[in-house]
Amino acid sequence: MLEGYYYSIRVLMRHPSMCVADLTRGLGEEPDYSGERTGGIGAFWSRISETRGERGFFSEVTDVISWLEGRSTFVREVLDTEGSIEVIVQLPGDKNIGDSCNATVLARAAAMGVSLGVEVFPDIRRFTNGV
Repeated sequence: MLEGYYYSIRVLMRHPSMCVADLTRGLGEEPDYSGERTGGIGAFWSRISETRGERGFFSEVTDVISWLEGRSTFVREVLDTEGSIEVIVQLPGDKNIGDSCNATVLARAAAMGVSLGVEVFPDIRRFTNGV
């Protein structure tokens, strides 16, 4: 375990006409965060995993891509009906951390139509004991 390293991986799905219940049912997982537009038309669904003591965040991105591939019929349905799916690497802004994603994983995400994002937070320290 590498002391002081941390990151989170977020799956964010948005859809202009599905509700949160539809997204949850299709993914087979409860969201950590979700919401619907006023009137119930359009929703977002988000799940975040937080990791401490590791630098290699793309191994977890690879796991998420595999998870989405297992739900490829629903992923295609979402994307074919003007929805979006992003896998977002959330990094702290106070520590040097980096990793490389190989072309095979990028191709798998692209083949599904899944976007890859990176966000850097100056104060991402949301983990237990403020680490």
